[in-house]
Amino acid sequence: MALADNALIGQNIKYYRHLKGMTLEQLGNELDMTPSTIQRYEAGKISKPKLVVIEGIARALGISSKQLTSPNPAFNAVNAADTPADKAVADNADKADNSDLPSNMSHAVKKPQGDYTEVPVIGRVVAGLAHHAEENIENYISVLTEDMNSGYEYVFLRVKGDSMYPLFIENDLVLVECGSGVNNGECAVFIVDNEDGIVKRFYRYPNRIELRSENPYYPPRIFEGEEADRVRVFGRVVEVRRKLR
Repeated sequence: MALADNALIGQNIKYYRHLKGMTLEQLGNELDMTPSTIQRYEAGKISKPKLVVIEGIARALGISSKQLTSPNPAFNAVNAADTPADKAVADNADKADNSDLPSNMSHAVKKPQGDYTEVPVIGRVVAGLAHHAEENIENYISVLTEDMNSGYEYVFLRVKGDSMYPLFIENDLVLVECGSGVNNGECAVFIVDNEDGIVKRFYRYPNRIELRSENPYYPPRIFEGEEADRVRVFGRVVEVRRKLR
């Protein structure tokens, strides 16, 4: 799927969602996605949409994948304009991309240099501390710019401990897309209360969320009802790098 198709797919998602009378939240619930993730698809910010996701969105909207990926003669920008609820989600997503990051991560990524972007390596995600980014950066690693979604900051976080073994082992470097949403079953970095960031696998249910370790010796952390508000997604894990020992 070409990068140029992202805007077209996003327009179609928004058009058919409005035609069906669904909010971002309602469509997200159908797909086990956050409203902000749906908004990113609609805004064309997902640089490499997965076919299985596109097919799932089409099913939830009651249309075919071809309708979602083809030019839509009926599309009208006025009819697909953001509703107040949509605009609130978009505004919150923008905040999550920037101001909602812990202060030690603000503007951490260096500007792209040609085909590559220098991404900082940090040993921990610090919650509630006003540290400058430079104080927490170990070094930088080059990442292909085309593999990164525009509008998001990225960091490499060094894994500590064995709670995610064997998926991640101590001293692995996980590439984190800061501020992005997380879907069921995906790994992300979470901040609970004012603790440092932790890498866990995410599961959402109607009345609770679970942060699960890969290592069976570590029980899941369960947050029910209002307790879920204690958890904030720092960013989604999109890659892991490991040195041979």
